[in-house]
Amino acid sequence: MEVITKNSAKNKKRCLITDILFPTKYSKWRLVEIHSFINNYDTDIFIINKTNNFKNIVFSFDYLELKEKFNLYDYDILIFNSNFNHINKYNDNFDGTKFNNFIKGDYLFRKKKFRNEEFDINNYNFIYHIFLINYYNFNNILTYPFKKQFIHLYPGGGITSVNIILNLEKTIHKDVNLIPTQHFISKYLIRKNKINLFGAPFYYSDEKNKIKKSINKELSICFTCLGDPVLKGSQEYVAIAKKYKEKYENDSINFISIGSFNDDENINSLPPMDQDILDKYYYDNIDIVINLTTGKAIDGFPLGVESIICGCLLLTTDTFNVNENNNFYFNNFIIISKFDIDSIVQKIKLLYDDRHLLNNIREELQTKVFKLYSYDNMINNRFNFIENILKK
Repeated sequence: MEVITKNSAKNKKRCLITDILFPTKYSKWRLVEIHSFINNYDTDIFIINKTNNFKNIVFSFDYLELKEKFNLYDYDILIFNSNFNHINKYNDNFDGTKFNNFIKGDYLFRKKKFRNEEFDINNYNFIYHIFLINYYNFNNILTYPFKKQFIHLYPGGGITSVNIILNLEKTIHKDVNLIPTQHFISKYLIRKNKINLFGAPFYYSDEKNKIKKSINKELSICFTCLGDPVLKGSQEYVAIAKKYKEKYENDSINFISIGSFNDDENINSLPPMDQDILDKYYYDNIDIVINLTTGKAIDGFPLGVESIICGCLLLTTDTFNVNENNNFYFNNFIIISKFDIDSIVQKIKLLYDDRHLLNNIREELQTKVFKLYSYDNMINNRFNFIENILKK
């Protein structure tokens, strides 16, 4: 894991991150982002409205899974909502329940080094909101200077319709600093206090690009979803698997789903996996990941970056024409139309028969993602933006 030295231990700024899931073992970009903030700042994490489940996926309190990697033993947990008093068992010689009803919200991870201070929101140098919804929730219960607040404007989490995007300048205070992750959000933001960081953090500072080559005769295809599988194209995926197996019944091919998915005779359905386990599974077992996002939900592009990092070739829809608008310019081979089942089947067949082509496109894609989503681009540029704003 990385060691960041940008802020010295004595002079670290204090940051408060607002989130709806922490601590969670899912979602690579969220894990990388929060961990990077913890390493660079004296970072506390405030969960205002904890999401416990979504679309039949349970988001548990994954303290033990994250304890070592995130140094959670350096934290006390202040428990504002008595419904979470059971997590007090993770506190060490500290009673987090004494903060019940102190403010609205569920709980807050605070560095133990600040145990003896009174909780005061003004002790923080800045607030960093993961998702728009956290910005609204936070400002409904606490007062803090808008000019020292930052929002990671990722699709979802409050950005759920085109109308919401069109009205962001009206609904977000003009002094709030914005970090849009997609062109279709950024183009409607006229303020100067923003930075375009298209994509999301996926790499730590010391990570290398780990290219893999396909050596297995069997080709493994995967569909992954932690939300509404229909919105992600589950029905089309079922049709693809059915048509391929009917048309090329002698091919050694395996169709897999991970996460939210209804059982199907042609698809091997697996439950959600911890991110570390999922990364290894992608690298060891999967050749192609298919994302069939319908466009009915506001999603980022491309979904499935974590699989590309692990050496999978992605076939994806691009319902908002983001590939060009974000200046990504991924190989057009990976862009598909979700409604053209026959075309997708033929692409899979082409890759099945020509592993040299599969490896070439996969390596090209993996290398491009490594450059676009590098630590310098996604994290250091974020920190530099924050530091420059705070100097004003």
